[in-house]
Amino acid sequence: MKKIIFLIFVLLLLLFLFFGSSNSISAQTIKEDYFLIQINLFSDGSALVVGSSNINPDIEEISYENQTIYGISQYLTNKQKEKWNFNLNLEKVFSEIYVKVILPENAKVGDIDSNLISFISTEDNMIIIEFIDTNKNLIIKFDYELNSTSISEAKNYKIYFLIILIIVAIIIIIILWWFFLRKKFKKKKKKENLLRKTKIKKKKNNLQEKLKAIRQTLNERENKIIKELIEHKKLKQSQLQHLTKIPKVSLSRYLVSLENKNLIIKKSLGKTNIIEINKNFGK
Repeated sequence: MKKIIFLIFVLLLLLFLFFGSSNSISAQTIKEDYFLIQINLFSDGSALVVGSSNINPDIEEISYENQTIYGISQYLTNKQKEKWNFNLNLEKVFSEIYVKVILPENAKVGDIDSNLISFISTEDNMIIIEFIDTNKNLIIKFDYELNSTSISEAKNYKIYFLIILIIVAIIIIIILWWFFLRKKFKKKKKKENLLRKTKIKKKKNNLQEKLKAIRQTLNERENKIIKELIEHKKLKQSQLQHLTKIPKVSLSRYLVSLENKNLIIKKSLGKTNIIEINKNFGK
């Protein structure tokens, strides 16, 4: 990413230098030994240097190739308490000098100590210091302070990022907890359903066994009645008579007998009766 930024700055500066600008020196006026650079200072003290010169300036961590200067250096600034100090000192004498320094956003510049002519301007909340002169060596020194809001903003970003991480972690924990409870609930419900089915099956088997034992004590017609009731669960008395082919009077007598034995339940429904097996017989 930094290399891309270098190339962009190099291209822009070269275009800026060769095609002319109010803040630059025309290429036609450049003499034999020239030094034309732009320096962008960042809040961490690093300096992005892009420019051109026909003499290698020998700036630490800055590359020089084909009269092009580019790179990022940590050696142009140093910090003392809350203040940053910028120092660019080249003993070489240049016929033409132009140095443009762009400070971090919302920075405050202090004392400037230079043997060059300097101009200060602002653009987009950034202070720009331009140094220009001829036939001199290069000495540029100044101090600057970063706005506390800029520092606090960087800290706030870390805090916001930490808060977001915590929120995401809480959401993940809630989701995992919900899945765990859901799985546990399903498992419990499955177990309960299995127990219920087991109980029903056991109860049904017990009922079948009891009915089987009792039916051995019943006569043929009573067994017919019980058989139809087991098969159909509930029947109207008229339906039961039709299925068993037992005469109406005889059927009524057998139903009374079975009811007395607690084997069936007879419920009135209008002019007829509903007959069903008594599931609680034998209790």
